[in-house]
Amino acid sequence: MNIAQPVHRDDWRPQARCRGMDIAVFYTDGEDNRHASRRQEQAAKTICRQCPVINECRRSAICFGEQHGIWGGLNPKEIRAARKWSRWGG
Repeated sequence: MNIAQPVHRDDWRPQARCRGMDIAVFYTDGEDNRHASRRQEQAAKTICRQCPVINECRRSAICFGEQHGIWGGLNPKEIRAARKWSRWGG
């Protein structure tokens, strides 16, 4: 994946599989139940894996530093790691 490639924030969104879905699926509700949060994250990632624009979404999340939710099949921790990796020429 070429992260350095420019991303236009909205160009890919009309084709996103999540378009029109309840966005709560992609954001944990803050409950303390770690297992429920993990199940919710996995459900969101399952949707992302079937998305025709997963790479564009992921690249956008990395470029813009999304800090909440699942974007392109990545959680915030994975997005932060990808940002670090991309800065070092990965």
